Amino acid sequence: MRYQLEIKKLPPSLQYLTSRLLERINDPAPESLSTQTTSTFTCGWFPTIALSGTIGLFSIAYAFILARDGKPGLEIFFLLGLLFVFAPPLVRLLSAIPSRFECIAIVCSTSLVLYIIKIQCSPSYFSFFDEFLHWHTANDILKTGHLYTSNTLLPVSPYYPGLEMVTNAFSTLSDLNIFYSAIIVIGVARLVMVLSLYLLNEHLLSSSRMAGIASIIYMGNPHFLIFDAQYGYESLALPLMTFVLFTLTPHQAITARLNSLGSSPLQKRFTRARRTLLRGDLHRITIIALLVLGAVVVTHHVTDFFFDGILILWAISSICLRFTPLHRSYLARIAVVGVALSVLVALQAGNPVVGYISSFIGIALNELGHIVTGTGSAKPLFQSYNGHPTGAWERILTSTSQLLVLSGLPLGLLCLWPRFRGNALLCTFGVLAFCYPLVQVFRFTTSGSELVDRSAAFLFIPISTILSIAIAQLWPLRQITRLHISSITAALSVMMIGSIVLATGSDLSVLPGPYMVIADARSIEAEGIQVATWTHTYLGPNNRIATDRINQVLMGTYGDQQIVTNIADHIDIAPIFLSPQLGPDQTWIITHAHVRYLVADMRLTRSLPLLGFYYEQDEQGAYKHREPINPEDLTKFATVPQINKIFDSGDIVIYDAEGVINASEKS
Repeated sequence: MRYQLEIKKLPPSLQYLTSRLLERINDPAPESLSTQTTSTFTCGWFPTIALSGTIGLFSIAYAFILARDGKPGLEIFFLLGLLFVFAPPLVRLLSAIPSRFECIAIVCSTSLVLYIIKIQCSPSYFSFFDEFLHWHTANDILKTGHLYTSNTLLPVSPYYPGLEMVTNAFSTLSDLNIFYSAIIVIGVARLVMVLSLYLLNEHLLSSSRMAGIASIIYMGNPHFLIFDAQYGYESLALPLMTFVLFTLTPHQAITARLNSLGSSPLQKRFTRARRTLLRGDLHRITIIALLVLGAVVVTHHVTDFFFDGILILWAISSICLRFTPLHRSYLARIAVVGVALSVLVALQAGNPVVGYISSFIGIALNELGHIVTGTGSAKPLFQSYNGHPTGAWERILTSTSQLLVLSGLPLGLLCLWPRFRGNALLCTFGVLAFCYPLVQVFRFTTSGSELVDRSAAFLFIPISTILSIAIAQLWPLRQITRLHISSITAALSVMMIGSIVLATGSDLSVLPGPYMVIADARSIEAEGIQVATWTHTYLGPNNRIATDRINQVLMGTYGDQQIVTNIADHIDIAPIFLSPQLGPDQTWIITHAHVRYLVADMRLTRSLPLLGFYYEQDEQGAYKHREPINPEDLTKFATVPQINKIFDSGDIVIYDAEGVINASEKS
């Protein structure tokens, strides 16, 4: 009645739209025409959708071939392939009425197609930066048979060895090498991810159709295609976290049944038996959740900390909704155990995770603070550090994608409240969704942009659910038309493809293409791999080497060398290479860090770095370089008597700095 009075105060043109919106939002059964049953195994459109996904794969494979040959066409065929992958599943899931089996088949096949796209980027060797960091840890475990060995590329990695332990176990059993074992392990993890997410949403929303829509939307988050498909600890920890969420989903329903059991003397025996059965279910759920939670704790720190936050919020929501008192809440107990395990691992002797994460967040907050107070300048959006302007189509597509997400969230939250405010986990999802627009402010900082991108993989779990609720409520199944389906499919396709383009970087640099300077995947090529392999063969392993960002990971893995880095040694080696001469300061760095070999890549003198820096993120001029390195800065070592050139591939030169160390020790 109150809402009707308020609506009448609006202009006539808005009264109809507002009343219809409120009617849709408060619809108690938007899926009322959905007659699908769990026993239905009809394939429906699945064969056609599988064919469409295959066509998309061929289109993207052709785009990669053109890019590797330096020919134009990557953008057109890549985007066209993604459209073939995403659009048909959306059309089918939005229509009436796919069976539960068909929904599951569509979700699984779409996730596998997207995973194959990542494999197509590099089908025979690791090519993404983070993959080398974890490959290093996996190799150390394989060679030594021990955990917690030193990793100078990423010192925190050995303290979270869950991924590497699974990979080595599978490699030993299957006799496959680490690379192919990693492909299989991550592939299985992705299936666990999408199935857990689907079943989680199906239980929360009581609709297999809505669960399918939410799962497809999640696959459009910026990190799903590449980052969470690479060999990295988040790629395994995130599926494990989602599985625990799914496992704990029945908790509220079981608790509600326990609370509803009567205490009548006539029902006393039945009540006691029923209560014992329900508590047994809670115990089994708790045990399974704790076992997998333990695996999350030892696999990835950020996923673990984020999951602890979800558990705490979920427990608070459950208590606020008065499902169970604090002292009897299983969710509260699980949250306490999760936090305790996280603290124990974080405080393990030598574990640098606290400093590692706090320094990263601290730098981002400090930079944001300077921007807010006017003492610093905001990073321009769509900035390309290598001097090449970001294409207009990229700017338009990614901006539209983010606007669609941000505009869809308020509608989703409005739709969530009338129907699902009694569900503690969905209320938790609503709170988490507020974090997404808040973290976007970090896009205006240099170091915080990565924080925004990485948060998407976690925040899109609640976001995909909320957007699915909005779609179901605003376009009820009994009223949806072909025009509605086409419009929603177009909007969601733009949203998801735009997010993927945002994640691939300027000029789609994450995807295959010609060599680029300090561009991670685009900088990994045969010459660098061969030089790193040469060092292992002719110089032996475990030599201390100073070099640029790309050669660091190649020398650390293929060469099995000890890389001197700021993160591991707290020494900035950039001045050795960026200074015009080898003066006392540079000599002190070499001797203090015990650098035996200097690796100079002359290709760094030909272009600005795509990532904004050459050696370390805090090097002088980082993110502000205006011209490439002067060639004389990298050739100066040949003029120093104490330094000997021992290798020259034409692009990469290796110098032996032992004479500098010996001279300093004698003096």
